[in-house]
Amino acid sequence: MAIQYFLTDVGRDIALNATSLGLNVSLSHIGVGTAKYDPLTELDRTALVTEVERYPLNGGGVEPNSHTLRFVTSIEPTITVDGFEIGVFTDTGALFAIASTTGNDPLIRLVANIV
Repeated sequence: MAIQYFLTDVGRDIALNATSLGLNVSLSHIGVGTAKYDPLTELDRTALVTEVERYPLNGGGVEPNSHTLRFVTSIEPTITVDGFEIGVFTDTGALFAIASTTGNDPLIRLVANIV
């Protein structure tokens, strides 16, 4: 299942500044949380509501034809929990993009000690 992320206000500003100044944006990790909300109403967010763990990104890039951002991470949870919110963070710790749901189906299920 593909998870749809939405740029936060901070993420949008970072992307616009990078484009206009010719800089690169470096995404470094994801955070997983347990809060449920509509991400389109939370784009001013600078942190996840109830973040429980973070995981480094191992790679990724932008697909040339669709301009879709793809990234890879090895998730090694230390806890078992359902994740209803996921954030993508820059190397400076800024919350670049968020994904969340208001439903009962989690975006991700973490199981302790299972990668």
